Amino acid sequence: MRLHSAFWLFVAVVCVGLSSPAAAHQTSLSATLIAVDGSVSPVKYGPKTNLRLSLSSGNGGKLKFKLKRAVDAGGNKITALGNTLRMEVILNGVPQSLQFPFDIINGNGKIGKALLGLVRPDIIEILEIVAEDQGGEPFATLGLIAGKGPTKALASAIVQVEEGSFIRVAPTRDSDISIKSKKGGELHVRFDKLRDALGEDINASGNRLELELAVNGVAPIVETFFFDIINDSGEVDENLGLTDGDVVEVLRADVYDPNGDRFATLGVRIQNP
Repeated sequence: MRLHSAFWLFVAVVCVGLSSPAAAHQTSLSATLIAVDGSVSPVKYGPKTNLRLSLSSGNGGKLKFKLKRAVDAGGNKITALGNTLRMEVILNGVPQSLQFPFDIINGNGKIGKALLGLVRPDIIEILEIVAEDQGGEPFATLGLIAGKGPTKALASAIVQVEEGSFIRVAPTRDSDISIKSKKGGELHVRFDKLRDALGEDINASGNRLELELAVNGVAPIVETFFFDIINDSGEVDENLGLTDGDVVEVLRADVYDPNGDRFATLGVRIQNP
């Protein structure tokens, strides 16, 4: 009897795990921020500096931000007050600048829980994310260091862009992108439940993902990856060919249909309330 009960308890736990959010598509934004190349800010990155940001699709949009072990020019833990996390976004088609203040004390700073006060189905398109010091000098931006940091340096939902494309991203936003910092930078993009204007499943060949990157401070480059949509689904699996230690700024990730019309980009769709 005990063995029988334990078996069904095990089955229940497995079923819960398979239906958990962790098994679903990415619905929010989670990313690392790297040092801005050429910044003259007194806030510097040391060998152990780490900065991570998340923007939840729930709670009307909830932002968290944590900076650890920032240093000054001499490599000492820095105290710097009056800094700002600035996000340039398009909110429901309207450009917005979202700003969140924070202080750095002995190398550490955070924004514990900033609520955006949005409602479902508000859509936030991400254009730029930077951390600035008291004087407005940027010292951190969206990116990754190859071979360092969390496995997924960038994990974000992909949201609809209204620019005339015949491809519609599902309202449930079963679309996402991730870039791993290790193994040369593994890129993965997946789409499910894509529809046409009439709400029907779609097939379309010759779509493309454009990923704009600046590697090690050189001029930005645009990596282009083509993919087909078959029975409402599409996928990109590529390796960026990075070398450990490469400093990679992620400038944009845009998706275009075969006609060249952009239909999706980095962003977050508010799930609730």
